[in-house]
Amino acid sequence: MKRKVVFRVLIGLLLILFYNFFVIKNFYAWFDLTFQSSESLDLYFGFDKEQVISLIGSVDEKTRKFLAFGAVIDSFYALFYGIFYFYVLQIMFRKLNYVDTPWVYFPLLLSFFDLLENAGIFMMIKQYPDIKDTFIKIFSFFNQMKWMMAALTFLIFVFLLWKIFQVSFFSNRFEKNLH
Repeated sequence: MKRKVVFRVLIGLLLILFYNFFVIKNFYAWFDLTFQSSESLDLYFGFDKEQVISLIGSVDEKTRKFLAFGAVIDSFYALFYGIFYFYVLQIMFRKLNYVDTPWVYFPLLLSFFDLLENAGIFMMIKQYPDIKDTFIKIFSFFNQMKWMMAALTFLIFVFLLWKIFQVSFFSNRFEKNLH
Protein backbone atom coordinates (compact mmCIF):
# COMPACT_ATOMS: atom_id res chain seq x y z
CA MET A 1 0.00 0.00 0.00
CA LYS A 2 2.76 2.43 0.96
CA ARG A 3 4.63 1.73 -2.29
CA LYS A 4 1.55 2.56 -4.37
CA VAL A 5 1.19 5.92 -2.63
CA VAL A 6 4.85 6.79 -3.12
CA PHE A 7 4.64 5.69 -6.77
CA ARG A 8 1.54 7.85 -7.38
CA VAL A 9 3.14 10.87 -5.75
CA LEU A 10 6.35 10.46 -7.77
CA ILE A 11 4.43 10.06 -11.04
CA GLY A 12 2.37 13.14 -10.22
CA LEU A 13 5.47 15.18 -9.43
CA LEU A 14 7.15 14.04 -12.64
CA LEU A 15 4.11 15.02 -14.69
CA ILE A 16 3.97 18.45 -13.04
CA LEU A 17 7.70 19.00 -13.62
CA PHE A 18 7.36 17.82 -17.24
CA TYR A 19 4.49 20.23 -17.87
CA ASN A 20 6.18 23.19 -16.16
CA PHE A 21 9.67 22.79 -17.56
CA PHE A 22 9.02 21.24 -20.96
CA VAL A 23 5.49 21.81 -22.25
CA ILE A 24 5.07 25.42 -21.10
CA LYS A 25 8.60 26.36 -22.09
CA ASN A 26 8.29 24.91 -25.60
CA PHE A 27 4.57 25.18 -26.42
CA TYR A 28 4.75 28.32 -28.55
CA ALA A 29 8.09 27.40 -30.15
CA TRP A 30 6.59 24.13 -31.43
CA PHE A 31 4.20 26.18 -33.53
CA ASP A 32 6.76 28.81 -34.61
CA LEU A 33 5.14 31.56 -32.57
CA THR A 34 7.11 34.48 -31.16
CA PHE A 35 5.13 34.69 -27.91
CA GLN A 36 7.07 33.98 -24.72
CA SER A 37 5.18 32.03 -22.05
CA SER A 38 6.69 34.39 -19.44
CA GLU A 39 4.46 37.14 -20.93
CA SER A 40 1.26 35.26 -20.14
CA LEU A 41 -1.49 37.03 -18.19
CA ASP A 42 -1.83 34.13 -15.78
CA LEU A 43 1.68 34.87 -14.46
CA TYR A 44 0.70 38.40 -13.43
CA PHE A 45 -0.65 39.19 -9.98
CA GLY A 46 -3.65 41.09 -11.23
CA PHE A 47 -3.87 43.03 -14.46
CA ASP A 48 -5.59 46.10 -15.83
CA LYS A 49 -7.10 46.97 -19.18
CA GLU A 50 -3.91 48.55 -20.47
CA GLN A 51 -1.88 45.41 -19.73
CA VAL A 52 -4.50 43.11 -21.27
CA ILE A 53 -4.92 45.17 -24.45
CA SER A 54 -1.15 45.64 -24.77
CA LEU A 55 -0.36 41.95 -24.34
CA ILE A 56 -3.11 40.59 -26.56
CA GLY A 57 -2.54 43.34 -29.13
CA SER A 58 1.18 42.66 -29.32
CA VAL A 59 0.67 39.34 -31.11
CA ASP A 60 -0.83 38.41 -34.46
CA GLU A 61 -4.14 36.62 -35.01
CA LYS A 62 -2.52 33.18 -35.30
CA THR A 63 -0.76 33.64 -31.96
CA ARG A 64 -4.00 34.88 -30.33
CA LYS A 65 -5.70 31.64 -31.40
CA PHE A 66 -2.90 29.65 -29.80
CA LEU A 67 -3.10 31.76 -26.64
CA ALA A 68 -6.79 30.89 -26.41
CA PHE A 69 -5.95 27.22 -27.01
CA GLY A 70 -3.21 27.49 -24.35
CA ALA A 71 -5.80 28.70 -21.83
CA VAL A 72 -7.86 25.56 -22.53
CA ILE A 73 -4.80 23.30 -22.16
CA ASP A 74 -3.86 25.10 -18.95
CA SER A 75 -7.31 24.28 -17.57
CA PHE A 76 -6.57 20.56 -17.75
CA TYR A 77 -3.32 21.21 -15.93
CA ALA A 78 -5.17 23.22 -13.26
CA LEU A 79 -7.50 20.29 -12.66
CA PHE A 80 -4.60 17.85 -12.49
CA TYR A 81 -2.42 19.78 -10.07
CA GLY A 82 -5.39 20.67 -7.85
CA ILE A 83 -6.42 17.06 -7.46
CA PHE A 84 -2.80 15.95 -7.07
CA TYR A 85 -1.99 18.53 -4.35
CA PHE A 86 -5.28 17.68 -2.62
CA TYR A 87 -4.26 14.01 -2.62
CA VAL A 88 -0.79 14.78 -1.22
CA LEU A 89 -2.22 17.05 1.49
CA GLN A 90 -4.64 14.31 2.51
CA ILE A 91 -1.71 11.92 2.93
CA MET A 92 0.24 14.46 4.97
CA PHE A 93 -2.71 15.38 7.20
CA ARG A 94 -3.47 11.68 7.81
CA LYS A 95 0.16 11.10 8.79
CA LEU A 96 -0.31 13.74 11.49
CA ASN A 97 -3.75 12.38 12.48
CA TYR A 98 -5.57 15.51 11.30
CA VAL A 99 -8.53 13.92 9.61
CA ASP A 100 -11.30 16.48 9.17
CA THR A 101 -9.54 19.73 8.39
CA PRO A 102 -10.67 22.34 5.87
CA TRP A 103 -7.02 23.15 5.01
CA VAL A 104 -6.91 20.11 2.73
CA TYR A 105 -9.29 21.86 0.30
CA PHE A 106 -7.02 24.82 -0.48
CA PRO A 107 -5.51 23.14 -3.59
CA LEU A 108 -9.04 22.65 -4.94
CA LEU A 109 -9.77 26.35 -4.37
CA LEU A 110 -6.51 27.14 -6.13
CA SER A 111 -7.63 25.05 -9.12
CA PHE A 112 -11.09 26.60 -9.07
CA PHE A 113 -9.71 30.13 -9.29
CA ASP A 114 -7.18 29.06 -11.93
CA LEU A 115 -10.02 27.60 -14.03
CA LEU A 116 -12.01 30.82 -13.71
CA GLU A 117 -8.92 32.82 -14.66
CA ASN A 118 -8.29 30.59 -17.70
CA ALA A 119 -11.90 31.00 -18.80
CA GLY A 120 -11.47 34.75 -18.48
CA ILE A 121 -8.25 34.80 -20.48
CA PHE A 122 -9.91 32.71 -23.18
CA MET A 123 -12.90 35.07 -23.33
CA MET A 124 -10.75 38.22 -23.28
CA ILE A 125 -8.72 36.90 -26.21
CA LYS A 126 -11.92 36.12 -28.11
CA GLN A 127 -13.41 39.56 -27.34
CA TYR A 128 -10.27 41.53 -28.18
CA PRO A 129 -10.14 44.52 -28.76
CA ASP A 130 -13.59 45.25 -27.26
CA ILE A 131 -13.00 43.94 -23.75
CA LYS A 132 -15.09 45.58 -21.03
CA ASP A 133 -13.36 47.02 -17.95
CA THR A 134 -15.68 45.17 -15.58
CA PHE A 135 -14.82 41.90 -17.27
CA ILE A 136 -11.09 42.54 -16.85
CA LYS A 137 -11.54 43.47 -13.17
CA ILE A 138 -13.48 40.28 -12.43
CA PHE A 139 -10.90 38.03 -14.06
CA SER A 140 -8.05 39.99 -12.50
CA PHE A 141 -9.69 39.25 -9.13
CA PHE A 142 -9.78 35.53 -9.97
CA ASN A 143 -6.11 35.77 -10.94
CA GLN A 144 -5.23 37.38 -7.60
CA MET A 145 -7.27 34.79 -5.69
CA LYS A 146 -5.42 32.04 -7.56
CA TRP A 147 -2.06 33.43 -6.48
CA MET A 148 -3.22 33.87 -2.86
CA MET A 149 -4.47 30.28 -2.79
CA ALA A 150 -1.15 29.17 -4.30
CA ALA A 151 0.75 30.96 -1.54
CA LEU A 152 -1.49 29.51 1.17
CA THR A 153 -1.22 26.01 -0.30
CA PHE A 154 2.56 26.34 -0.37
CA LEU A 155 2.60 27.51 3.27
CA ILE A 156 0.40 24.56 4.27
CA PHE A 157 2.84 22.17 2.57
CA VAL A 158 5.82 23.79 4.34
CA PHE A 159 4.03 23.67 7.70
CA LEU A 160 3.05 20.02 7.26
CA LEU A 161 6.54 19.02 6.16
CA TRP A 162 7.90 20.74 9.26
CA LYS A 163 5.37 18.99 11.52
CA ILE A 164 6.07 15.60 9.93
CA PHE A 165 9.80 16.17 10.38
CA GLN A 166 9.26 17.17 14.02
CA VAL A 167 7.08 14.16 14.75
CA SER A 168 9.47 11.76 13.01
CA PHE A 169 12.62 13.25 14.51
CA PHE A 170 11.39 13.55 18.07
CA SER A 171 9.54 10.24 18.14
CA ASN A 172 12.68 8.45 16.88
CA ARG A 173 14.84 10.17 19.51
CA PHE A 174 12.31 9.36 22.23
CA GLU A 175 12.18 5.69 21.20
CA LYS A 176 16.00 5.45 21.19
CA ASN A 177 16.15 6.91 24.70
CA LEU A 178 13.70 4.28 25.96
CA HIS A 179 15.90 1.38 24.86
